Amino acid sequence: MIVEADNSFYKKIEALEKSCFSEPWDEETLAALHSSFGHIACCIGDDGEICGYIFYNIVFANSEILRICVKNECRRKGIGKSLMDFCERKAREAGCENIFLDVRSKNLPAINLYGKAGFVKFSERRQYYPDGDTALEYVKKLS
Repeated sequence: MIVEADNSFYKKIEALEKSCFSEPWDEETLAALHSSFGHIACCIGDDGEICGYIFYNIVFANSEILRICVKNECRRKGIGKSLMDFCERKAREAGCENIFLDVRSKNLPAINLYGKAGFVKFSERRQYYPDGDTALEYVKKLS
């Protein structure tokens, strides 16, 4: 089940961030970004725990996926795709023409997911991440 998150989700999302990212966002960062311009949707498992989440924004005719995360033990079960479909539906409802995202060049599972979801690489940002990895920029045209 996918639900839109409120501030009661931040602690659990922060824990998921720490388990999945080398540079996790903390509860304060999540709260600040969410309250200023972001949307968070969470996939809730049968046990009531968060299996994954997507953090995205919608600004005028564009949406951007800022983060997508799925628990390690929940991967390869369609959760990432479901979260992206939710984001796309919300973007279409808002009249967006495009969805953008960045991904580390070394994150092959995510790159494969984005390709299957219809995203196309359009640019690169060399040495974008603190560890020197390149950011690949992707877009999905909605119109």
